[in-house]
Amino acid sequence: MHVGLRVWRSFFDGCFSISSVLLAVFFGAALANVVRGVPLGPDQYFFLPLWTDWRAGINPGILDWYTVLGGVLALVALTTHGALYLVLKTNGELGLRAGRLARGLCPLVCRIDRCESRRNNDGALLDRR
Repeated sequence: MHVGLRVWRSFFDGCFSISSVLLAVFFGAALANVVRGVPLGPDQYFFLPLWTDWRAGINPGILDWYTVLGGVLALVALTTHGALYLVLKTNGELGLRAGRLARGLCPLVCRIDRCESRRNNDGALLDRR
């Protein structure tokens, strides 16, 4: 049985949107951890604390500035990708709005990527001369 009330449609559209955003951020943070490298203990198991003090150091946790930036980068990059797909596949006002969104997000993707790539594995800024 299908219930066609607007309240439920709006509710489940909101749930779907929120879960999509959270998945993009979580998968981006997981990818940032893999790119940085995951330390294995002497027993060949991976363990890091979930939360850290958010300071640069040799003992990062699963969530630190590097992984959070990776999650935000994944979210913004996937949003840009979706907007560019809409530009290619639609006409009219929706395509124009998606194009404006993509033009605004492309510089943001570059800035976040530059900020993230300037950090080394310890979270400290690299000295680029």
